Amino acid sequence: MNVTVTRDDGLWVAVAEGLPEGVVGAMDYEHFSDLHAEFPDFLADLLDRDPGPIEWRYEIKSWRPSGNAIGRTP
Repeated sequence: MNVTVTRDDGLWVAVAEGLPEGVVGAMDYEHFSDLHAEFPDFLADLLDRDPGPIEWRYEIKSWRPSGNAIGRTP
């Protein structure tokens, strides 16, 4: 099972690929450790079976604050 992880609005978002039509396997988590601990169980409950090995793919965009956000004065 392939799972893509992104970061959005301060949350870790996991989306599973290759699920049956009409099934959405997506969850968000505040803590990265919760994602890895809970998402496999979520998939097992969703599919009513063990999802098998999970291949995690991370698509994290870098974030850079504006000049004033890091304490510079204009």
